[in-house]
Amino acid sequence: MAIVIWFGMQRPMGDKADDDDDDDDDDDDDDDDDDGDNDDDDDDDDEMMMMMMMMIMRMMMMMMMMMRMMMIFTVVGYRYR
Repeated sequence: MAIVIWFGMQRPMGDKADDDDDDDDDDDDDDDDDDGDNDDDDDDDDEMMMMMMMMIMRMMMMMMMMMRMMMIFTVVGYRYR
């Protein structure tokens, strides 16, 4: 589940291809402005992605702990009933 969300948050390959095509054009001023805006957005996206990944990892750790405890209680309960 976390891997699917992580891949979904990645930039699509089409955007990178479009950026490369834009660099070949003669409109240098517009590209500079767009690149500056994109850099700011990328920083925000990276921070958001890190927060999401930390939250997902924490939830996965809690789920693993809960599963482990349920498994241990089930085994011990059946063993000593």
